[in-house]
Amino acid sequence: MEAWIWFAIGLACFALEPILPYLVMTPWGLSFFMVALLAWLWPSIPLAFALLLVLALGTGLHLTLRPLMCYVVYAGKRKSNIESMKLRKVLVKESIGSELSRPGVVRMDGIDWRALSADGSTFQSGEEALVHRIEGSTLLVGGEPEIREEPMPQALWPKMTYIMKKGSAYWIRS
Repeated sequence: MEAWIWFAIGLACFALEPILPYLVMTPWGLSFFMVALLAWLWPSIPLAFALLLVLALGTGLHLTLRPLMCYVVYAGKRKSNIESMKLRKVLVKESIGSELSRPGVVRMDGIDWRALSADGSTFQSGEEALVHRIEGSTLLVGGEPEIREEPMPQALWPKMTYIMKKGSAYWIRS
């Protein structure tokens, strides 16, 4: 096969990249480009060898380069499990007392969690609360936070929102 055909297939892979998620076609497009370069340097390359080379390069790049590319492209855009739980609403299943000795149970995403009051408020069964922080497997919950705009010291992002409610404070990206 001629080099331009391999190059065109590589371009098609890159054209499909925005449609498919998580950088699936980029390693395959790179492997087709490498075979196009080889076909340009060695015009009489056997088709079976070229196809085997595309398969080997595409698989190798997909298994090695793709995780690295995903890490670089999506770094900081996804929250960890604990970070994704902060500031989410939960349903109180068993009442939560104001003292640390009175834990209760809350439900988030169909899972029951042990919960304590983060700000000293009490919650009755059936009420909604907000997760302030997580310590081990215990959620510390409280009421709705007060939201106010303040500049973040040495900010990496141009605008951050400071959320504070009775001693619990968070910076979140606006």
